[in-house]
Amino acid sequence: MMRKRHMPAFYFCGFFGICAAALAPREASPQSPQDDKGGKSPPIEKPLTYRVEKSNVVFYVEGNRQYLAAIDKEGKVLWHRSVVDQLRSKEWLGKPVRITFVGKAHDWMFEVMKERGKKGEYIGIAFSNREGGVIDQSDGSYTSMGND
Repeated sequence: MMRKRHMPAFYFCGFFGICAAALAPREASPQSPQDDKGGKSPPIEKPLTYRVEKSNVVFYVEGNRQYLAAIDKEGKVLWHRSVVDQLRSKEWLGKPVRITFVGKAHDWMFEVMKERGKKGEYIGIAFSNREGGVIDQSDGSYTSMGND
């Protein structure tokens, strides 16, 4: 004759607790905020940063990947720009264009800027629409170097 096994009560409570939690009504997930033009803002991501060792300026891309700021070593904001607004194309594959990279510009980019007669310090930037270019460290102006 087989002996019946008795299960401790917490096994059942745990199972029913999980089921009850799965069936319980939940709050609606937060919607993406509306932007100034009534469209949906891009999703929030981790911010990007890049520090130029020579000047100790930190370039900070906000979590919405639309805005870039330059912050000096004392924490003063030197400038704050929507670099995406300077692009010709504001959408890519039905989604808002976002900044995907900020960092050291390639050497050939510096050469192009010299050929164009522009002097200054630049950092590299890339976008989700596969466009890239340089940002003037002094004022945040964007110069396109083309796209892939």
